[in-house]
Amino acid sequence: MKIQMLPSAAGGGLHQFLTTFLVNDRVAIDAGCLGFHGDPKDQVRVRHVFLTHSHADHVCSLPLFVNHVTDCGAPPVTLYGSAPTLESVRNDIFNGRTWPTLDRFSCDGVPLVRLEVLTAGRSVTVDGLSVTAVPVDHVIGTLGYIVDDSRSAVAISSDSRATEEIWREASRLPHLKAAFIGVAFPNARSELAEIAGHMTPAAFEREVAKLPPHVRIVAIHMKPIYHQQIEDELRGMGLRNVVAGVAGHDYVF
Repeated sequence: MKIQMLPSAAGGGLHQFLTTFLVNDRVAIDAGCLGFHGDPKDQVRVRHVFLTHSHADHVCSLPLFVNHVTDCGAPPVTLYGSAPTLESVRNDIFNGRTWPTLDRFSCDGVPLVRLEVLTAGRSVTVDGLSVTAVPVDHVIGTLGYIVDDSRSAVAISSDSRATEEIWREASRLPHLKAAFIGVAFPNARSELAEIAGHMTPAAFEREVAKLPPHVRIVAIHMKPIYHQQIEDELRGMGLRNVVAGVAGHDYVF
C-alpha cells in the first residue's frame, strides 16, 4: 500500500495548509488539496473520496476536483462520509451559489457524482482496499479511517483530541503497519488545542502509547506557524517509531 500526503503549497514545501491523503494513486481521503494535484490525468484516476469532516481545509478543493474529473461516459465520482458531512457538501458547496449542484447532474441517466453515507464500523471495498470509518473526537462529527489491503493496514486520524475507538480497532489487526496522527499545536498551546479539538505533542505521545510498539507513526496536520516548534518537541520525546510527515513522500507499507 502506498500513501502520499499531497502537497498543498505551490512547489511543495514544508508546510501543509490543506489536507488530502492519496492511497495507491486512486483513493483519496479528504479533498483539501486534491483539486490541485498533479495534472488532469492524475486526478481522473481518483474515483473514490472519503471525507473525514466538512471543515474547509479538508474539502475546499472538492468542487474543483469534481469539475476536473467528471465527464459523460466516465464512472461517477463517489464521495463518502457521515450524513452530516455529506449534508454540508450538498448545502454549503454544491448549492448553486458556491458551486453548481453537480451532485444532481447526470449524463445519459448516469450521475456525475454519487454521495454515499458511511456507517461507522462497516467496511467499504474500493479498488482492492477495505476502508472502515471510525468516529474520532473533534469539534464537529469527524471520522478517522482504517485502510486495509489484507497485507497491510494503516489508520489515519488527522483532526482529533485524544480518542479511543480507532486505536482499539486498529490494534486488533495483526498486520497494522502505520498510523497517521494529527498534532496541531505545541505544548504551550494546550488550552487552545483542547478548544479546537486537536492535540499537542504531549497528548500525541499518550495516543502513540495506545498502539503496538512496532507500528510506525507519522505525525501530521501541524499548523504551519508552529511546525518547527512541534517537530522539535516531538524529537525531544525520543519516540523511536515517530517521524514527521513529509508532503509528497511515498509511504509504502
